[in-house]
Amino acid sequence: MRKKILIGTPVTDSLAYKNYCLENYLSMLQELKSDKTKLNFMIILECIQQDAAYYIDKYAGRDFRIELQDSQSDIPERMVACRNRMREIVLEEGYDYLLFLEQDILPDRRIPDLLLKHGKPVCSALYFNIVRKGNPSVSYPGYNPMIWRYEDDTIVTPLFEELFPPALMKFDGCGLGCVLIHRHVLEKIAFRYEKDKPYFEEFYFMHDCKQHAIDIFVDTGLICRHYTRKGYET
Repeated sequence: MRKKILIGTPVTDSLAYKNYCLENYLSMLQELKSDKTKLNFMIILECIQQDAAYYIDKYAGRDFRIELQDSQSDIPERMVACRNRMREIVLEEGYDYLLFLEQDILPDRRIPDLLLKHGKPVCSALYFNIVRKGNPSVSYPGYNPMIWRYEDDTIVTPLFEELFPPALMKFDGCGLGCVLIHRHVLEKIAFRYEKDKPYFEEFYFMHDCKQHAIDIFVDTGLICRHYTRKGYET
């Protein structure tokens, strides 16, 4: 029986922030392929009302489910609300998996099948980000893989050489830019964050998975392009 996957994309202020990669992203979505799954797409647009027509026009004629969200709250709160809305739809409408695929991430076109084949409750592709010195989520500034482990209750970023040769590897946490999550995980865990703390929702997801003894895996052979804030590709 074919699996049913919701591909969820929270879009954050794209006119000002991620518009530079929108066309590439839409082209990639159109080319996503799967022989084993039924793919459905959901876009939650976090935009002020005057930008809504722009986004809807961009997605016109494509098989996307679009919802608008209030953009007045802060970014972490908006992202958590987006992810929980997608979680709600997966649980209420009988999806088997939720695949978060953010707008500035460009993966292999076969990514649903490539992640699904591992049969893991949480399975991510590998991507990198530019992180500055002083960020508590990384061990070193510069290009960082968006995966982490706990060492003595401290979040540590693995070194590049630990990621190769490519393999399916277990880590304590991963970014949520390109990750496949089984509905059984979503039944136990909602997305959250805590104000006045320097961590985004992926770190609380990481913590909650650990509390529920849910393993997180990363296929380090599936490397995605990631477009940063200024349009640079990592």
